Amino acid sequence: MEIPNKEYASFKVILVIFIFLNFSFSYSQNDSIADHDFTRQLWFELKPSWKLSERTRLNTDISYRTNEPKNGERFVSKAEIQYQLKQLNLKNLKFNHAVTGGIGYFYINNFNAVNAFEYRIYQGYSLGFNFTKRTKFNQYLRLEERFTNLFREENSSFGLRLRYKISGIINLSDLFADKSKGFYIPADVEFFFNIKKSKQINDVIRITPGIGYVFNPSFKAQFSIGYHYTKQEFENLVRTNDIIFQLRVYKTFPLRLVKDPHEL
Repeated sequence: MEIPNKEYASFKVILVIFIFLNFSFSYSQNDSIADHDFTRQLWFELKPSWKLSERTRLNTDISYRTNEPKNGERFVSKAEIQYQLKQLNLKNLKFNHAVTGGIGYFYINNFNAVNAFEYRIYQGYSLGFNFTKRTKFNQYLRLEERFTNLFREENSSFGLRLRYKISGIINLSDLFADKSKGFYIPADVEFFFNIKKSKQINDVIRITPGIGYVFNPSFKAQFSIGYHYTKQEFENLVRTNDIIFQLRVYKTFPLRLVKDPHEL
């Protein structure tokens, strides 16, 4: 499908911003990370999706992640099916909720260690509501099965964890533009509970505020600066405080009409 000219021009601006941020990271490839270090990471995510019906959506994610000190980089791809359940009504609130199921692949290019890869299968449930006309809240609970280095008998591992995320959006559209476009303020906090630890990327908590802009109901972009506390084990336990500069681009190809750019 072709992207309209205005959207393509907006995407080029976003890409230029990402390239500028990427080159602003000047680091040595020989640096390594020690326990309790602070790292600075840059994540760029393309998130195309297809609304297959009024209730069903296919979401995908293609992302690149790097960090300073530059001890590695990650390439990520995900795909999931999301099914919107019948709306719940409780007093004066209307709750939207959905179930999801998906699979992800993570390739980790370690500059100072053996490269690693991970297959991840997950199932989730989300519940959200409009607190005010401009404010949305959402909760998302997800169970993940993690298969690290699945085809390497000497260092393969299996991990199982729960993720719980609380997120909110303040919609500022029509304040500075028309109703179909404008700024919004997203923020979320996510907690990780390891039932069985994996050897790498065992997140503990993520706090992510940001700002976004809706170009039209099917196209938006957002930039956030987040804090992650992470544990990972290679030869020794390494705990890091990560500052994440994250740029996300969302594009929905509407086989069915998209009315709300902030749907579940």
